[in-house]
Formats: sequence, C-alpha cells, structure tokens
Amino acid sequence: MRNRVFVATAVAAALCAVPVYAGDRAVVEGVVVKVADDGEVIVDLGTEHGLPHGSGVQVYRRVEVVHPTTGKKLVDRFPIGELQLDDVGRLLSIASDGSALARRPAVGDFVVFAPEPVQPVATLEPEVAAEPARDPERVAVEAAFTRTLGRPYSERIQVWEAFLAARPSSPYLDQVGKELTMLRAHVQRQRDADVEPREPGEPARLIARTSGPTVAWPEDPMQVHVAIAEVGLTESVRMLVRRKGALQYQTVPMARVGDRVWRAEVPEPLREPGTLEYFAEVVRTNGELEPAGPGARVVRRLQVRKPVG
Repeated sequence: MRNRVFVATAVAAALCAVPVYAGDRAVVEGVVVKVADDGEVIVDLGTEHGLPHGSGVQVYRRVEVVHPTTGKKLVDRFPIGELQLDDVGRLLSIASDGSALARRPAVGDFVVFAPEPVQPVATLEPEVAAEPARDPERVAVEAAFTRTLGRPYSERIQVWEAFLAARPSSPYLDQVGKELTMLRAHVQRQRDADVEPREPGEPARLIARTSGPTVAWPEDPMQVHVAIAEVGLTESVRMLVRRKGALQYQTVPMARVGDRVWRAEVPEPLREPGTLEYFAEVVRTNGELEPAGPGARVVRRLQVRKPVG
C-alpha cells in the first residue's frame, strides 16, 4: 500500500511539471516538494524545464474542500507571492528563504514559471553607399584604351584617331596625343627599315602562354612568365602593368630565361597592397605586335594583400 501511495505521489508531481502555453510563452507548472525548518524551499522545476539561473516562480496555495451540500470536491488555488530561486539544477531548484511569501509555503503548493516575452529586435537595413558617378570622359578613354590592347599599331592608331574625332574637347587630349605620337613613330620606323613581308609559311599567330600569380604579398617576387613556341619569330616580349583604376600602364621589358621562356617582375613601386592589372605582348621580328597567348586581351588581375602583423 505504501508503494502505491509513493508511486501515485511521484506521478502527480511529474504531471505538474509540464509546460502550459500562453500566447507565445511556455508557462511551466510544478509543485513544492520540500520545505525545511530553516525556511529553505525545494521545487520540482529546473533547467530541463526551461528555467534559467536566478529566475523566480509564482507560488499558489492549493485549497481542496468538499461541498457540504452537493458533496462535490472543489479544488482551487490562490497566489501567496513570488519565490526567488537561488540554485537552479537540472530537475530541482532551491530557494534559500521563503519568508517573503504571504503564507508559509507547504509541500504540494503550486509553483508557476512564466518567462518574459522576447521583444523583437528591430533590424535596420544596412545603408548601401551609392557609388559615385564616374566621369564620362574617363569612361570613354578607358574603353578606347581597352580596345587597343593587343592590337597592331595601325589599328591602335585608328582607335585613337576615332576617339579624337568624336571627342575633340576631351580633357585627355594631351595623353592621347602622346600615345598617337609614339604609335606613329613606331610605324614609321617599320617603314624606314623596309621590313620584308611575312613568309608564306609564317603563322598568323604565335603559340604563346602567359602565367602569373593571382594573389601575393608585398615581399613576394610577383613574377610573370611568358612561354613562346616560335622563338625564331620573336624579337622581344614585354609586360604592361598598372594599379587598378590608373589611366596608363607601365611597360616592363621581359628577360629571356630559357629556350622559350621570358620573365619579368612587378616593379617595386606597384607592390603596395591593392589590385594590379597586367598583360603581356610579343613583338615579332617583322615588327608586328600581338598578345601573348589566346585570350590575353583580357587583363589579368593580381591581388596584393596587406602583410600579416
């Protein structure tokens, strides 16, 4: 019989520690399982039921009577105060002092834990800085320069002449004029040298390939290599490099380091952290200029990273 009573009491206590949902909050109910002589109170709620450390619970006195007329059992509960939990365990929690309650707590009193509702955090849309409007004259001169990459001198001259005809008041007239002067001088030197026409068996394009790093640190060598199959048709090789956004490229002659390989390093002033753009060109023995390898008109990029402290 005693075993049955113990089992029934344990089941009743377990059924009390269940969550009851009120709105968007899980309200957990339990009972007082022990009251010590020194005022210490133990309840059957803990972290497993969602109680955080240092939380408090509302205590209710359970009242059970039998109606004298109807004989029906009436059960109700009345609030007697809040109990502050000093130690929260997994299944049990301890309040060291229950004297703040309106009535002395007793075993079987209900305890209710209702967490504070979570206030929604207002999220602010990040402000996206508008890109500054680019100078249309700069955009036009950069587009023209891109069209000249890897093209013969005669075609470069045509691109810049068309640019000047369309934009006679461009602020970049001086730079474009210097470029045209250099290109025309080179074409004139070719004519003065009376370069023989290409032999019928000479290929229209050389078999060449450019390779170089995509990521480097300032102390790295930053070497760019160009491999060319038809070395007999190659007079020289050069690398053009600039910082991203700069108007002009810096020309760096490439040195021959093998039977079919040329090499050059990025100049020291350009090795600061940031993005570099570069490509390679081959000067043929007949004076013609062509990109080093298929697809070389697409400018390659090298990301120079900041040194690690």
